[in-house]
Amino acid sequence: MINKNLIIERLKELSDASWQEQLWTGKILGQQSSFVEAVCGLFDDAGLARALESGRLATSYSAELCRLTNKLSELVALIADGDDPSFVLKHTKMPAIRLTSAALLTTFLLSVENNAGHAVRQEKLAKP
Repeated sequence: MINKNLIIERLKELSDASWQEQLWTGKILGQQSSFVEAVCGLFDDAGLARALESGRLATSYSAELCRLTNKLSELVALIADGDDPSFVLKHTKMPAIRLTSAALLTTFLLSVENNAGHAVRQEKLAKP
């Protein structure tokens, strides 16, 4: 099972350069994150990697969502764990990571909305 709220939160972080600058460099009092935390939160903690590898993502979501998830996974793998935040923020792959994260966020939100609407419709049809 995937954690939809965590997926949304981490995709927002990975798609927003301004938020990354503040959060990854410790400019917000009491809040700190990093590229590695965002990626691990998305793929590991939220269960996205397991869902993708097991095929559950493909059976529950669109081919486009799966394609974007694979693309993002490939892109984030190009940045080494433990790199300095200022280096990561300026990495040549970060613009593509941000764009792919934003596209995946939009696709995911639409899928969740469509699935929720489908579930409500099914529930209404099931009621006598």
